[in-house]
Amino acid sequence: MDVSIVIPVRNEAGHIEACLRGVFLQHTSMNMEIIVIDSGSSDGTRERVAHFSGVRLIRQTEADFGHGRTRNLGARLARGKWVTFLNGDAEPVGPNWLENLVRPLRRDHGLAGVFSRHLPRPDCPIYMQRDLLRALPPGTGVVLKQWDSRRPMHFSTVSAAIPRALWKEFPFSESIDIAEDQEWARRMLQAGYRILYEPRSRVFHSHDYSPGEMHRLKRAMSRAIPRFHNRASAWIMGLPLCLGAALMRILGDICFIKKQKPGFFGFFCEIGQAVTARISGFSGRFMGWLIAARYGGNEK
Repeated sequence: MDVSIVIPVRNEAGHIEACLRGVFLQHTSMNMEIIVIDSGSSDGTRERVAHFSGVRLIRQTEADFGHGRTRNLGARLARGKWVTFLNGDAEPVGPNWLENLVRPLRRDHGLAGVFSRHLPRPDCPIYMQRDLLRALPPGTGVVLKQWDSRRPMHFSTVSAAIPRALWKEFPFSESIDIAEDQEWARRMLQAGYRILYEPRSRVFHSHDYSPGEMHRLKRAMSRAIPRFHNRASAWIMGLPLCLGAALMRILGDICFIKKQKPGFFGFFCEIGQAVTARISGFSGRFMGWLIAARYGGNEK
């Protein structure tokens, strides 16, 4: 078996059919298997998966779910030489998504992982469209060679491929709530491997987070990958960093939104959404740094 595609899902009835259709439309000479791991869906997700022949459906309870734990389960069940992770709410774009994702791993054994470009869905807020364009731009591939805590790591198992043999040696952490993919990528870079961003492999994937969701997401991510060793340094360096970054991001959002010409009413709606999201996100990031500095990443 060449490649195993592992798709974790929970209540993805609105997306899973498009996700699986995109997988089955791939042009590839590789032998592949598709493993869907459902964590207690109650919206008909499993019934929709059952419409696709050749898909291996694994059931677990919601309590058993964990981003790292569920992906480790999928990799253990996989028979392929390479494991491709794909979110149930991500849709492969075009017939070459898989080939573009796995081909670099076949050629370069020094690569620990390859990840895709994310394209915004039509309902994606403009500020988040800007974030995706900044973090995951078009163009040629970018190789990451070193871990730098001052720069963001965008490796994402929303759509990514890794060698299964390497996963056996370095499984995902099951002790953190989120950002298990970025924590894994950090360990790979520190171990001397490289990570490749391959923008020719593309998926539709974006979110419209509420302020509370944005705050919790950024807090959890900062806790998972600590930046400061004590609370004093988090306050002295982290707070000004977050305030300055939030201000610069908001100013950039205003310019970007203006260029999109959303109309008078739409402009102010998008600005309001962007400002709220930035304040929520950067306050969450700062709180996560404080928690990680005090408790080593575990909130008490």
